Formats: sequence, C-alpha cells, structure tokens
Amino acid sequence: MFYYLKTTLRERWPLFLVVLIILSTIGLGYMGALSVSERMVIQAKGDLDKNWRYQYDILVLPNKDETSTVLGDGWLAPQASISNYGGISLKDVETIREISGVEVAAPISILAYPEGDILSVSNNNQPPGTYTYSERKSSAFNGLAHYTIYESEVVLEHSLHFGGDEWNPENYSELSNKLAYENEEENLYRMYGPATVSMRQPNHLMLIAIDPIEENKLYSLNDSLVLGNPLNDLAISKVDQFDLIPVLALADSKVQMTESLKVYDIQVPENVSESDFGKSATDYLMNLPRSLYADITLEPFSPEWKYKNVSINLTGEDKYEEQPYLDSFFGVYYHYSPIKFESGDTTNSTGIPQLKAIPVKKNEHDTRNLTLYRERVSGDLKFADFGLNVVDYYVPDEIEPIYKGSWNVGEPTDVYTPQHSMIIADGTGNEVDPTPLIPLPYKDTYYTGSPDMITILDAAKIFYEGDQNFLSSVRVVVNGVEERTNASQQKVEMIAKEIIDKTGLHVEILLGSSASKVHIDLAAESDNEPGVVEEGWQQTGVSWSIQEQIEKSNVVLFIYLLLVSFVFCYTVITHSLLRRSTEFAMLRAIGWSRRKIIGSLIVEIFALSLLAFIPIVIANAKLDILAWYQLGFVFLIILPVIGIGYFTGSRKALKLSPRAGLEGEGTQWKFMRFFSIKGLFTYVTHQLMRRPLRFGLLSIVLALTSFMVILFIATQKSLSDFLLLSFLGETIDLNLKGFQTVFLVAGIILTVSIVFLLLYLNITERRGEFFILRSIGWSLQRIQLYMGIEVLLVAVVGSIIGGIAAYALLTYFSAIWLPIWLLITIVITPPILMLLFSMAIVQSMRMKGIVNNHYSA
Repeated sequence: MFYYLKTTLRERWPLFLVVLIILSTIGLGYMGALSVSERMVIQAKGDLDKNWRYQYDILVLPNKDETSTVLGDGWLAPQASISNYGGISLKDVETIREISGVEVAAPISILAYPEGDILSVSNNNQPPGTYTYSERKSSAFNGLAHYTIYESEVVLEHSLHFGGDEWNPENYSELSNKLAYENEEENLYRMYGPATVSMRQPNHLMLIAIDPIEENKLYSLNDSLVLGNPLNDLAISKVDQFDLIPVLALADSKVQMTESLKVYDIQVPENVSESDFGKSATDYLMNLPRSLYADITLEPFSPEWKYKNVSINLTGEDKYEEQPYLDSFFGVYYHYSPIKFESGDTTNSTGIPQLKAIPVKKNEHDTRNLTLYRERVSGDLKFADFGLNVVDYYVPDEIEPIYKGSWNVGEPTDVYTPQHSMIIADGTGNEVDPTPLIPLPYKDTYYTGSPDMITILDAAKIFYEGDQNFLSSVRVVVNGVEERTNASQQKVEMIAKEIIDKTGLHVEILLGSSASKVHIDLAAESDNEPGVVEEGWQQTGVSWSIQEQIEKSNVVLFIYLLLVSFVFCYTVITHSLLRRSTEFAMLRAIGWSRRKIIGSLIVEIFALSLLAFIPIVIANAKLDILAWYQLGFVFLIILPVIGIGYFTGSRKALKLSPRAGLEGEGTQWKFMRFFSIKGLFTYVTHQLMRRPLRFGLLSIVLALTSFMVILFIATQKSLSDFLLLSFLGETIDLNLKGFQTVFLVAGIILTVSIVFLLLYLNITERRGEFFILRSIGWSLQRIQLYMGIEVLLVAVVGSIIGGIAAYALLTYFSAIWLPIWLLITIVITPPILMLLFSMAIVQSMRMKGIVNNHYSA
C-alpha cells in the first residue's frame, strides 16, 4: 500500500498540489474571515462604545404626556422635554435627587409665550393737516421660498385736532370728514396722528425656566453667554407693581425676515370739494401726485434689532433717528400647544420611518397662506404684571453637553438647538435638494427654533398661579454608566424603576439611544411650503440593535464564504476521484479488496489534511490570530471537506465490477432507452441524463451560488438600510465598507472559480466524444451550439432555483426587499458567464489538430 500511495502522489502531484492549496486556503480563509469579522466588530463596537450615550440617561415626563413617544419602539420627539405645561413638582425633583446613583437631575419648564415689544416707526416731522401714503411689505424665508407676511397700502391723515377731542364735523375739512366716514364709525374720537406703523411683529417669545446650577452640570450654558452674566445668583426684582424677570435672550433666532416701509407726502390742493372725490376720498388721495419722503428696510429679527428697545423717527429718504426707551411691561402672554403626530406609512422607499404632523384648524379670520400645527390653549391670551430684563445673550451653537456621548459638533443639543429639519420635498410633493428649514416669525408654525428667553424656576410662580406642578420634565444622569455594558443598562433601568415607584411619573430611558432619521409629512399643499422634512429623533436602545445587526451580518457572510469554499474543494476532489474509476477497477482486477482501497484512500485523506494544515500553523505562528482550539476547529473543517469529497467521488467507482470499471465512467441509466436521439433537444437531454451527477452538481452549485449572492446582497442591504436610519450608524457603515468589500470580492472570486472549474472539467473530459463528432462531420460551430444549449439549460435551472429559494426565504422570514431588476440580473448573469466560458474552452481545445492526428495514426 505504501508503494501505491507513493506512486499515486508521484503521478498525480499537480492535482494533489491543487487540493493542498485549496485545503490550506480554507484554513487561511477562515483566519482571514475571522480577522475581518473581528475587525468589523471591533470597529463597530468602538464607534458604539464611543458614541452610545445620549446627553442624559433618563427623561422623566408627566404621566399625562401623550406626545413624546409617538411611534413606539422608543421614538422620542426632539423637544419632548418641554412638551407639557407642568405636571412635575419640585418635590418630585428632590425625590429623584435622593435616589442612590443619580448624579444630575436637571428640571426644565416651558412657561409661556410673552408678547415682545413691537418696533414703532413714525414720521414725527409731518405737520398737522397733511396726508401721507405708505407702502408696507414684510416677507420671510422658510428655507424653501420667500413667504409674504403682509403687504399693504395705507393713506393716513395727520389731523389738525389730533389728540382726542370729541368729533365735530365742523372742525374738519370736507376731505377729512369724507375720509373719516370711509374708515371709521361716526361719533368716535379722532385719533389720526403722524404716519406710524408697527414693525417686528408678530413677536411672541418662547420663555423657559431652568435650575441654573443643575443645568450647567448638564450643558455648558454659561460658556455660551456673550457678556458672561449667568443666571446663577439672579432673582426676580420689583419695579413698582411689576415683577422684573431676569432672562438670557437668544442671540440669533435664525429668522430671516425683511420689512420695508416707503412713505410719500401727498400733494393735496388747497381747495378741495366733495365733487372732486369721485368714488371715495381714499381713491382721490391715492391718485394725487406724491413725493417720496422716506424709504427704509430692516431685518427686525436679526441680532441687531430683535431686542432693541427703541422707537424710530423718520427724517427723510433712508435716514431715521432712534429713540431709546426703558424696558416695557406689557404682561401679555400666550400658550401654544405642542405638535401632535400620527403614524403614516411605516416606511417609505428608503426604509426611513415616516410620520405625519397633524395640522390645526385655522381661525376663519386668519388669512395667512400657511399650514399651522400648534394652537393657542387656555384662551387667546393671558395677562400678568411682569417685565423681561435681558441680562445676557446665549449662543446655542456654543452649548455643548457635559456628557457628550453620541453628540457631535453641530448636532442638536436638547431644547437649545432643536431638531435640524431638512426639507426634502415641497407641499406639492416635488423633491428638492435637502435644505435646512428656517423658522418663521410665528409660533404656531411647525419649526419655531430655539427658546427666545431662558429664566429661573422662580418665574414659574407668575405663570402657574400657585400650581406647584409647573415643571415640564426632568433630565437625569446616572453615575457610573460610562461604559457600554449590560451592567450599565441594568443600573439605569433599576433607577428608572425606582423613579416610577417613588413619583408615579412617566420615564423614558435614553441610555443606548441614537439620533435616528425620521421623515415628517407636513401635510402642506403649496410649493412655497415644506412638504416633507427629515429630522433626527431619538430612538432608545438603537445602539444595541446596531451591534446585533452587525454580528448577524458577519455570521451570514462567514457561512457564505465557508459554503463556497467547501463546494470549490468538493468539486475538485470529487471529479479527480471520478477520473480514477479505471484505476480502482484495475486494482480490484489484480486482487485488491474494496476495504484495502478504502484504507489507502483514508491514508490519502489524513496525509493531505496534515500537509494542508502545515501552512496554516506556520501563518498563525506569524500572525497569532487563532487560539489552539481554533486551530483544532480548522483541522476538523479540513478533514470532513476532503473526506466527503473522497467518499462521494470514490463511492460509485468502488461499486462497479472490474470489467465495468475498465470501461471508464460507466454511467448507464436504466431509463436511457426512453431518450432516443432524434434532434437537437433530445440530444441535449440524452447528454444530461448520461451524466446526472456531473450536471446535477453543476446546477446545484449554480443554485447555491445564486442563492448565496442574493442573500449576500440582501444582508448588506439590510445592514446598510438599518444603519441608514441612524446618524450614528452612518459613521459605522462608512467604517465597515472596506471590510464588507473583502467578503464580497472573496465570494465573487470563489463563485466564478467554481463555475469555471466545473465547466472546464465537464468539457475537457468529453474530448473523446467531441473527437468522434468531428470525425463524422460535425462542425466546431455545431458542437459549440449543442454545448451552449446544455450549459444554458443547466445554468438557467440552477439560477432560477437559487433565485426563487432566496426570494422566498427573504420574503417569508424578513422584511428585506430587493428590486426586481437586481434579482433578474443575478439570475441571468450565470447563464451568460457559463456560455462565454464554454465557448472559450471549446475554442481552446484545437479540435482540428485532434482529428488530423487521429487519421495520421
């Protein structure tokens, strides 16, 4: 037996060398796949460990809250922490702070929307008894289009008797009386004065209250101040009967609003009679000659003008005088409801969850061409004796979380820099280049921007009238959860449960969350309004889900590579042993038993396995990737691969009698007589039935290949789609692309190699058959045609089976969807490649030389 093995190795060393290389490749491929998978997990886990923590760990909300979690699965709206007017007391906050493990408990309250000062513009130089014509226009840019706030033309009279005397028509001219009848009811006091208009309106200010000490433990609020005057030691003061509230004002509201005013002097004749008026006194005045007196344009919500306490006196052309005044005490404020959402389509074509913002019904007198999403609650307006004292200005972009976690520079910081809404479609459904949504000067629209004023908690007593439950939420940081571990998650969950047990409040756990993409349908209907915006909502627990998806993806990818490698090795070994059927028959003819032949093959299996294992051990000694038990696992992989190939390849030959074995492959199917050759397709069918193992294996390989390629692409798409939903996931996806490409390239190379190898073995083993066909006059083109039909039939059957199986698996067990064109491409590519391979192989066989040599012999 030893000499037989020695002879076998000497005679077939090229084939065994190929087998050794392939077997070694399995082990080295396992090392590579393990290394790549490990790097993928390390890279992803590193990103998650670095970015897994939100700006705080727990958000405590009132029990009545129904707006913060609107999608389920832990989705949290961007400004959920100020979505309630009260519901939590200071006593609740103290209870939370006393819980062991609570490091920070920062309360916040939305108080009201006070009415800010208007900007009064007057023509005080206008003498009594004169008339002016004014053109006013105000527009704002919402990020998509310019929206007209108002546009008007007004004729004004500066009355000779301005000041409120009782109206006596005898004291006024016919023109003045006529103008009065057109614009006012009779018996009202005359209030006509110099031409005056109001700019910087509407000017409602979002006012929130915080605990300055705790807030600065959570955010670097004091570092964002322009003048450096924090709220820490400030208190409410009294001025006469008014409460003067210290506030930090928003430095730049981002509102892009422009107001313009043109004032004309109307040149009225000295003697005017009623017969001159025509339709009306207003029309008469508007048609008289006039000269431009003043023309000014302002941006009233710019940092320069928003908080400026001045009146403007027009002095001519584009000139004016500013007249400062002290802080005012209007004391008028409003309440606006938070936006309500409803679930729309679960996902859109991109897989991103979609919501619909529910519009509110507008007042019948509201002529604004806008879709509104907030409504005034608890009456139209409220009054209180208070004033706002701006002690400093804060810059939201300079506020950073103390507990940064997943936060990156430029991303939203809780309520200070709220959701960065990106417009992706207008109200008519037309897609637009993503552009930021810019707030309008209305607080009942969708996006209102950052809070305009920040004050201390004591101010809540002014707006809540004795109600002690004036807090909107409490943001909680837990001590000792810096590392991303199950222990950290369990610790936060225990503290959350204790908060619920002691306060009865609603709790959202944000540890392990990430800002994830959501599309909001704004239900607008015009092309100058945003129709769909993309935002980052917090999704709790998403970091754990990302890791699970990556680990599942790696398992599937490695199984795919292992299966393809196994099929490659199995194909080579099986076909090589099928070609040794004659040799086994000769050995049996000279007296060898089947048991002795099987014993020699077992020795070959162990010898080849050990020889293939040596390069793996040497490579691991250099790279130190595998542990000893993993090396044993690799050997246990190699041994069955070659063993199964030897068993399958030799089983048939060993069953043949010596005489039948000497005849060659010896395939005789008992139903072959039913497949007589009568034409092209019967010939092809006859050939396929002659070698069912060979062509069956080829179809199975193609089916497996199509199945795994579809599954591979679907797995990548599933992982990428899942990561696409998360802003954090996009970073991870970018880092994993190189590793994923390694798997993809390796899989494609092995797949093409299997197909080419099987095809090559199939065609080259039939050289004798082709020689006979050429001898009886068949042309090379005819042989190629018949071979092409064989190949296409096998390839189409295998591809369709694999494609249908993969599609059924994906649709039944998952929600992964692949485009039909991609499935069709994957199914038709193997037949095209096999046809090209077969033509190339047949062309390379030099049939003419074979025929000539035969006749010369």
